Amino acid sequence: MCGICGALGFGDALALAKRMNSAMVHRGPDSEGFVDAGNAALAVRRLRIIDVSTGDQPIYNEESSVAVILNGEIYNWREIALALRDRGHRFRSRSDTEVIVHAYEEWGEGCLRHLRGMFAVAIYDGRTATEGRVILARDRLGIKPLYLWQDGQHLLFASEVRALLASGCIPSHLSLGGLYTYLALGSVQEPLTMIEGVHSLEPASYLRVTVCRSGLRVIRGTFWDPPSPHYSQARPQEVRQWLSDAVGTHLASDVPLGVFLSGGLDSGCVAALASRAAGQPMRTFTMAFDNWPADESHLADLTAHHLGASHHCQSIDCRAFLDDVPKAIADMDQPTVDGINTWFVSREARRSGLTVALSGLGGDELFAGYPSFQQVPRLKRLAQSGTMARVLGKFASAVRLGSPDGRSKLAAFLAGRMPLTHAYFAVRGLFTGPQIHSLLLAPIRRAIAEGDPHIASWRQAVACQVQLARRYDWVGEVSWLELSQYMRSTLLRDTDAMSMAHSLEVRVPLLDYVLVERVLSLSGECKQVPGLVKPLLARAMEGVLPAQVITAPKRTFTLPFEMWLRQGLSLPVRKCLLGGADALTPWLDPTAIASVWADFEGGKTNWARPWALYVVHEWARQHL
Repeated sequence: MCGICGALGFGDALALAKRMNSAMVHRGPDSEGFVDAGNAALAVRRLRIIDVSTGDQPIYNEESSVAVILNGEIYNWREIALALRDRGHRFRSRSDTEVIVHAYEEWGEGCLRHLRGMFAVAIYDGRTATEGRVILARDRLGIKPLYLWQDGQHLLFASEVRALLASGCIPSHLSLGGLYTYLALGSVQEPLTMIEGVHSLEPASYLRVTVCRSGLRVIRGTFWDPPSPHYSQARPQEVRQWLSDAVGTHLASDVPLGVFLSGGLDSGCVAALASRAAGQPMRTFTMAFDNWPADESHLADLTAHHLGASHHCQSIDCRAFLDDVPKAIADMDQPTVDGINTWFVSREARRSGLTVALSGLGGDELFAGYPSFQQVPRLKRLAQSGTMARVLGKFASAVRLGSPDGRSKLAAFLAGRMPLTHAYFAVRGLFTGPQIHSLLLAPIRRAIAEGDPHIASWRQAVACQVQLARRYDWVGEVSWLELSQYMRSTLLRDTDAMSMAHSLEVRVPLLDYVLVERVLSLSGECKQVPGLVKPLLARAMEGVLPAQVITAPKRTFTLPFEMWLRQGLSLPVRKCLLGGADALTPWLDPTAIASVWADFEGGKTNWARPWALYVVHEWARQHL
């Protein structure tokens, strides 16, 4: 795991790359490296994990005409290296990064299709005397981030938005589109960021950037599409073998490795299969919260005891949380309602001596574990019911139908007033369209009404993913939307930023693209069975995990914000939201912000909305 960055088309490219690189020491405290090609420069900070002695980056080919810097891991590097040696390539290290150098020599941009892993990569190709070429690419599911800024003549890229700002070339202006999507869904939605002019490279895509005297020539390409559905079934033993293969590939490491164990089925599956593949018990980590009904630490203890794991449970209370909130928000590359839980568990894992941790992220998305798999089809049927839907939409906020937030979102969805029209976004949404409208100041509302191009580009990107999702049955449709929306723009980004803040690499074997292709294309009938939680995964893990863990109801691994916001956490949040939230005054209405806190105190909204406003205020105060 590393941080990478670069400057293309600048006279002082190396100086810019060094400034950006200095902002990412936490991502790679072990070494740094540079590629200096005049008006193009690449830089990398390395966290040594595979081949700690000879794997420092950049890594070159035999003639030093092609160089690679990599953030991530290539899990099938041994197989690729074997094939390339047969074709005459010579290797000077045992690093997974070096296979990309020779794979690019052999297959060009087609080498990306051979890579199985999580990666953001930059390849410098200096084999042409008159111009240099840089290939930028990102893995299939978007596990590793890569952010871009360009103006036609110049291009900057980096693993973090904050690193781009450190270049000094980009004004730290808040993006209206980024803010809008944050209010809509609780995190900034790709391809947007919270900084005007900065966007993320799409997953499974690459840029070919040619640096020439007249400027930059940029060509975009893709190297993967989600699989076509074939609606087949799979036997539990077959699924277990798929899972074992995915987890086993993620264990290569020359430094200490462990597992985040939340107490649920997904992380238990990873811990159990990792222990089997490694031939020894794993080190596992979880968090516990006193007096919190949703605490799952007892199930984590049960799984760890069953597996013989060396288990560490860190208890956290409201006071300890308050002490560390400023640090956690400072470490957010972009604001998010989620993610602080990962910051805490990553810190404890790193303090214990780990450098790598496996996570169960992806299990709910692949194996239909979220409530959204039931809620989205119901909302779609309701919206198609004509007159009854319109009547219910008109009166939903006045009838006893779920929580107050649920009623407001239902009313907005049926009235066509959610930021996005698909039922999935009504389920996942934070604020409704009218609520966002009331939060924004009048000039900002006018700018949106006149057609903000960044919001339009986001909606276009979402429309493409919705179209892809509609190729599947009702389970597969929600599965792909979870993978391409909530997973990509919230969970994966938060996991990367919050773990790397502590120089910890987190791997996600349940998002191995081979496993994703196999499970996503299966019939939804085997993933959703009334009365059973994730039946396909549960049956695959029978006899491997305790029955109590397999049959436990689905719970989300989150901090007890609802409880803490009525205890000590209420003091700073209340002071911020009722005091005008000064860092947000150019964009948000202080009276509307204060009303969100009043609604929470009155039981009219849940914790997520006031917490979201507090986080974005503190993030803006620290970073803008």
